[in-house]
Amino acid sequence: MQTTNELPPEHCQAAALVNKKARQLKIAERQFMADCRDYINDNPVATLSVAVGMGFVLSRLLSAHPATTPVVGTK
Repeated sequence: MQTTNELPPEHCQAAALVNKKARQLKIAERQFMADCRDYINDNPVATLSVAVGMGFVLSRLLSAHPATTPVVGTK
């Protein structure tokens, strides 16, 4: 009978694999953030243009006009 402190070997292997992948993901995240930071510093006008464009698109998508919003249950 196993106690709560003992895990089967396959569970230990799975936990080790998850930890390894988590470390790899953290490294990839740091590299991605560094790359983004470098791009933003190298291309401030393009970055600002994209941000303004995305803000405009999001504002259009999120602003619901009563005349164009369908009402459920009416014909």
